[in-house]
Amino acid sequence: LNHPNIVTIYEIGEHEGTPYIAMEYVEGKTLREMLKDGPLPNDKLIRYATQMAEGLAKAHQAGIVHRDLKPENIIISVDGYVKILDFGLAKLLPEGDVGAELSTLAKETTPGAILGTVGYMSPEQAKGESADFRSDQFSLGTIVYEMATGKRAFERESATQTLNAIIEDEPEPLITLNEKVPAHFPAIVERCLAKLPEERYDSTRDLARELRSVQEVPSVRRSRRAFLMATTGLLAAFVALAVGLNVGGLRQRLLGGATAPAKPSVAVLPFQNLSSDRENEYFSDGMTEEIISKLSRIQNLQVAARTSVARFKGTQQDIKEIGNELGVQYVLEGTVRKAGNRVRITAQLIDASTGFQLWSDVIDGDLEDVFGIQEATALKIVEELNLKLSPEEAEALRWRYTQNPEAYDAYLRGWALIEAFHGPVDDAEEKLTPAREHFEKALGLDANYPLAFAGLSLVETLNHALVEDNPDGLQRAKELARQALEIDAQLPESHIALANAHYFGRDYVSGENELREALRLEPNNGYTWCELSAALNAQRPPKPNEAEEAAREAVRLRPSWFFGHIQLAVALRNQERFEEAIDAYQHALELNPDYKSGHVRLGRLHVVEGNYAEALAAFKKADQMEADAWSRGLDTGRLIVRISAAHAALGDTENVFAELERALAGGYRDAAVIDDDPHFDLLRSDPRFQDLRRRINFPTGRPEAQAGERETGRKAHERHPPDGAGR
Repeated sequence: LNHPNIVTIYEIGEHEGTPYIAMEYVEGKTLREMLKDGPLPNDKLIRYATQMAEGLAKAHQAGIVHRDLKPENIIISVDGYVKILDFGLAKLLPEGDVGAELSTLAKETTPGAILGTVGYMSPEQAKGESADFRSDQFSLGTIVYEMATGKRAFERESATQTLNAIIEDEPEPLITLNEKVPAHFPAIVERCLAKLPEERYDSTRDLARELRSVQEVPSVRRSRRAFLMATTGLLAAFVALAVGLNVGGLRQRLLGGATAPAKPSVAVLPFQNLSSDRENEYFSDGMTEEIISKLSRIQNLQVAARTSVARFKGTQQDIKEIGNELGVQYVLEGTVRKAGNRVRITAQLIDASTGFQLWSDVIDGDLEDVFGIQEATALKIVEELNLKLSPEEAEALRWRYTQNPEAYDAYLRGWALIEAFHGPVDDAEEKLTPAREHFEKALGLDANYPLAFAGLSLVETLNHALVEDNPDGLQRAKELARQALEIDAQLPESHIALANAHYFGRDYVSGENELREALRLEPNNGYTWCELSAALNAQRPPKPNEAEEAAREAVRLRPSWFFGHIQLAVALRNQERFEEAIDAYQHALELNPDYKSGHVRLGRLHVVEGNYAEALAAFKKADQMEADAWSRGLDTGRLIVRISAAHAALGDTENVFAELERALAGGYRDAAVIDDDPHFDLLRSDPRFQDLRRRINFPTGRPEAQAGERETGRKAHERHPPDGAGR
C-alpha cells in the first residue's frame, strides 16, 4: 500500500534466518501518548479522524482489512500527519480479488477465534465471527470516541465484561461528554458504532467523505434540564421563550423591497433507523411522521408532505439538491436508535441553500418520553426559524392522539404493515392479520385512540378487497371509521379510512366527498389526491377532467409512486387522449414493472391505437406474470384471447389458433367475446376457427364487464372494473 496515512513498507526479507521488515521511519507520537492529556481539540479531532478514515479507505479498496486498530497503532508525525501501522492481523483477499466490490470483502477466520484488541474490536470480532471492512469502521469509531471524550467507549472492569459491553451495550452519548464537538460529528461516530455491520457505512470512502464535510461551526444544543422540562409537561416555558423572547432564531427571508415576509419552508426527511433490530424501522418512520404532523399545524410554516419526502428515505443525495427539488429553505434530517425501552434521537436542521447546519442535537430518553422528544424537536425548529406561535398553535404542538406510549407503539407497528398496500401485494393476509392484532392491542390500551380505529378500518377494507369478499367486514370498516370521526372529526386518516370503505363498496360519490374533506384538512397528501382521482375515474359517468387534475397533483407530490401515474393514465384514456395515456402507463410500469393489470391496460390502449406488435408484447408480459392481489379479478382466459386477437391483427394465423386452444384448455367458455371481436373476422370462414367455436360452451348471458368490447379504432370504449385506490 502507498498512501500518506499508511506507514510505507519498503522491503520484507530474511537475514541469516531471521525475517525482517524495512519500513518508513516516522518521527512523532502515538495516539495513545497524545490521549494522556485528555480529549483532543476539535481541529485535531476532525483532521486526525479524517486522515485515519482516508488511510483505511485506501486499504479497504485494495482488499485489506486491518482488524487491530487501536491508539497504539496510530502515529501522529511531527508535521501533523496520521500514520496507520502494524497490519500484523490484517487479512488480504486472494490474488485477483482485489478489485472486488466492497460488499464481498468478508474475511473468514478460524471459527470461534477472537482476533484484535479488547476494547477496540467490533461486535463480530468479539463473537469470533468473520470481519470485513465495516469491522475496521467500528474500531475507528471507538478510537474517535476516545479522541473526543477522553474516555473509552466500552471499558469495563474485566476483559470479559468489556467484550459483553461491545456486543450488548451502547456507549454514553458522545455529546453529553463533550458538548463542543461540531454538529453532525456525533452522528458519524454513532453510525460507526452500530452493532450490525450493515448499519455502518457502505464504504469507508463514504465515511471519510462525511468526516471531511464536518464544519467547524458552533452548534446550539438543548440541555438535559431543558429536555426534562419538555418531557414533564413544562413545554409552555419553551413556547414562552420562543414566542416572547425570540432568542436564538433566524431572521425570516424577505422577498425583496416592501414585499411581505415569505413563510419559511422545511422538509423533514425520513429519519434513519440505527437500531440493531431492523424491525424498528416502523418506529423511525413514525417519529418522522409525527414531527411532520406537529409542524404542519403551524400556520406560518410551510412543511413538505410526508408523501413528498418519502422517496428520499436512505438517499445519499446532496441536501442542496433535495431542497431544490422540494422547494424548501430548510431540511431536517436525523437518526433514531431504539434499544429496549431506551430511545436516542439525533437531529440536525440544515440551510438547504448553503448546506450548512444551523442546529443539531442528540436527545436521549425512555420510550415513555417519546412524545416529549417529538414535541421538543418540533419546538426547537420553531425557535430556530423565529416563528411566533398563537396559543392555538402552541396547544396543537402539544396535542397527542394518545397519552399511552405502548398504544402508540402498537399503532406504529400496525400502520407499518398497512403501508405495504401502497402497491400490489401477494401476501395480503400475512400482513393484515398482525396489523389487525396491533391495532386491537392499541385500542385495548386506549379505547379512545382515533388513529387505531382508522387503522383497523383500513384493515377490514383491505381484507374485503384482497382476501375475502365479505360485506359484513366492509360494513364494520365503515363503523370503525365513523367511531374514529366521532372522537376527532378533524383527523384526515379517519376520512380516508371511510373513503376507502365507500370506494370498495362502489359508493364512489361518498368516497369522493370524504377524500375532499381529508384534503381540506391535509392538502399536501399525495396518496389522498391519488385516491380522489381513482374515485372520480370510477364514477359512472366518470369525471375525467377532475380526475386528471387530482392525479397530476398526486404525481407532483409523490412522483415515485406508480399508482398516481396509473390514475393519470385512466383519466387521459377516459378523455380519449390515448397517446398520452400510453405514456402515463409506461411511466407507471417503469416504476413498478410487476403490476400485471397495468400491462393488460397498456396492451388494450395499444390495440385502440392499432399498435398491435406493442399490444402483443404487453399482453405476453402480463401472461408471464403471477397474479398480484390487485389483479386477482383479471380473467386469464380473456387475456389469452387478447393475445390471440393481436396475433390475428398481425396475420400470424398459427399462433391465433394455438392461443385459442390454450384458452379453451384452461376453461375459457365465453364465445360472445370472440364473436364480438372484429380482429377474428377474416378467420371466421376457416374450418379450424369454426371447430373451435363449436367446442366453446356458449353461455346464455354475457358478463356486463365483457359486453361492448369491440376494439374498432380510436373511438373504442372498453368497460372494466374501476382502478383500486389501494391506500
